[in-house]
Amino acid sequence: YWSTTPGLVLPVNILAAHLFVVKKGVKLPEEPEDEKPILYIGGAQPVYTSNIPKQIQYTALGHLHKYNLMETSKGVAVYSGSPLSYSMSEAGQEKGVVVFEIKKNKKPEVKFVSLKCGRALLRKRTESVEEAVAWLKEHQHALVELTVLCDEFLTVDDRKALNEAHAGIITVIPERRHKKLSEDSVSSEIDLSMNMEELFKKYFESKNSLEPADDLMDLFREVLGEVEE
Repeated sequence: YWSTTPGLVLPVNILAAHLFVVKKGVKLPEEPEDEKPILYIGGAQPVYTSNIPKQIQYTALGHLHKYNLMETSKGVAVYSGSPLSYSMSEAGQEKGVVVFEIKKNKKPEVKFVSLKCGRALLRKRTESVEEAVAWLKEHQHALVELTVLCDEFLTVDDRKALNEAHAGIITVIPERRHKKLSEDSVSSEIDLSMNMEELFKKYFESKNSLEPADDLMDLFREVLGEVEE
C-alpha cells in the first residue's frame, strides 16, 4: 500500500474478506433472507473479531448490505454496506461509502459518507386509500411498499388512484381492518348447497381474508352469465 508522497511506501496491514464477522458475545444481527444463505455456507459459524490477526489494522468486509463498524484488537473491521438498497428489507437504511485513513501501527480513522442520490426504499401503512394518495404525493422520489387498511378488497378505481399518485409503487398490500373474519363467514368446509356466486365469495374470503369488492363481484356475475349461456 502507498501514500500520497511519491516514492514513500507505508507498511500498513489490510485484510479484505467476504465473511460473516461479529463481535463475540454480541447478539447476531437480523439480516435479509437473501443474505442468510451466504452467511452460513456449509453450516460454517461466524468469524469473531477476536479471530482476526492482531497485526491487521483494517479489515474490509463484503456481503452484508448494512454499514457496521466493529473494534478489533488493534484496528477495526468494517462492512461498508451496499451503496443502494436492494430489497424492501433494507427500507429506511442509510446508505453510503467508507473513507478511511491509515498509518503504520495506528488504528485507522474511519468516516462514513452518506449517499443521497439514489431512490430511497420506504414502507408505509395507511388507514385508507385517501391517506395513501396524500402520502404518496409527498414522497415522489422514493420506491414504495404500501399497505392499505380496508374493509373490502381494493377496487379498480382504488388501484388506479394509487398508481396515478405515484409512479414508484413496488407493491400494494391490502390489509383487512379486522384481521379475522367470523367463523360463520369463512369455513374450511364446502357447502355445495350454495350457488356459484356465494361459493366464489367464500373462496375469495378464505384466500384473502377480505370480502370481494362490488366491481369484482359484478365481473364474476358477468363471466358466470356468459358461461351459463
